[in-house]
Amino acid sequence: MESVIYIVKSNCDNRELARNNYMPPLGLLSIASMLQLHGYHVEVIDLSIKNYRTEDINQIIERIQPLLIGFSVYTENVDATFNMCKYFKRRYPKIPIVFGGPHPTLDPEYCMRKRYVDFISRGDGEQSSLELLEAIRTHQKLIRFQDIHGLIYLDENKQYQYGEERRNLEDLDLLPIINRDFIPESYQALTPTVYSSRGCPGRCIYCAAPSMSGGKYRIRDIENVFLETLLVTERCGVPREIFYIDDTFTVFRNRVERFVELCENSKIKIIWRCESRVDALVKNSDLLEGMKRAGCKRIQFGIESGNQQVLDQIRKHMSLLDAKEIIDKTIRCGIPVAASFMFGHYCDTVATMTDTLNLMEELKKQYGSMIDVVYGLNTPFPGTYQYDHMEELGMTFTVSSYSQLDMYGPVIKTKNFDAKIQLDFYGKAGKLMASNRLEAK
Repeated sequence: MESVIYIVKSNCDNRELARNNYMPPLGLLSIASMLQLHGYHVEVIDLSIKNYRTEDINQIIERIQPLLIGFSVYTENVDATFNMCKYFKRRYPKIPIVFGGPHPTLDPEYCMRKRYVDFISRGDGEQSSLELLEAIRTHQKLIRFQDIHGLIYLDENKQYQYGEERRNLEDLDLLPIINRDFIPESYQALTPTVYSSRGCPGRCIYCAAPSMSGGKYRIRDIENVFLETLLVTERCGVPREIFYIDDTFTVFRNRVERFVELCENSKIKIIWRCESRVDALVKNSDLLEGMKRAGCKRIQFGIESGNQQVLDQIRKHMSLLDAKEIIDKTIRCGIPVAASFMFGHYCDTVATMTDTLNLMEELKKQYGSMIDVVYGLNTPFPGTYQYDHMEELGMTFTVSSYSQLDMYGPVIKTKNFDAKIQLDFYGKAGKLMASNRLEAK
């Protein structure tokens, strides 16, 4: 049986934080499940959940003799992954290396800086990964590198060549159910994750989800999602809160209604949480009662700013009145809310960021422990509109490394604010949340 090994480095250098917030790499596990279905032996090494010494990985490579070493690459860990890649290429020069994941999809040119990366895979990786392994296994007799859509490959002259763009799979139900046994530790995650869609119908300028998904919002059959939920719940062994990691779980009313119906009819109690958009749920707020009965324990809304003009300029397509309305209705239904905010939008000023801080305080005082107010600093990631139009939007990077794009430290400045101002608001938000926690006690 031919083998392949995939390595994932955490996108967070703080090991304790990475473990406490661990989410299995579902995209990579989907690829692994597809390859296993076609007869390949797959090893997945997830460095964010389990400690591996370099020698441990070497022993696995030497034991299974993989056709390919793959790296799942995020923007925050791309440079650290380069260092790992360099080591393994020197030690195993005959084993080709592929980069896949968010950063190679959104910024492939950056991944071409190192000639020891043989292949760069863009977009959905299930089909292209299978085709790439078949090309390597058969020495390109079955399929040539140049015929694999979505693949960038290093030719015999050490020059990168582009294949045609790959159309992302439209019917996600053609993919196998994810086998999480590739990472046994994933069953111990505090919040196991399931995805029911890829992409987002929104077009916010700070979000890369539409670019990652080829500009399309694709959904899975909700019955399949429910069955996978039961499988994950059973495999975890103890009751855990399932997190549906879709950017927006509640886009289609009939889909949510069917999910509620499945939960109620099955008589199997599950607990879960999801993310939604204000504009997607405010017009269907009557769904909340059913979601509560079905075991929903939290809904997260991206509010992002307390200033309506800022929301309009970042293409959030929601009103603050609607946001307050749906938060109130959700909490009155007995479902806690997480409301997320960002300081430092391109159009922010001290005044608009003060509006954001004031709204955070207003929500926390009004709803107390029923609302979790989370916040970060605006960070232009590759694939977002704001990243591609930074000069036009008046933003300038103040950092030189992708590893610094963690949303907790300031990375941009404009004519209206600098790093100090952003840190000042970040600090005020922290004090505000701490003060409210003390008052609650």
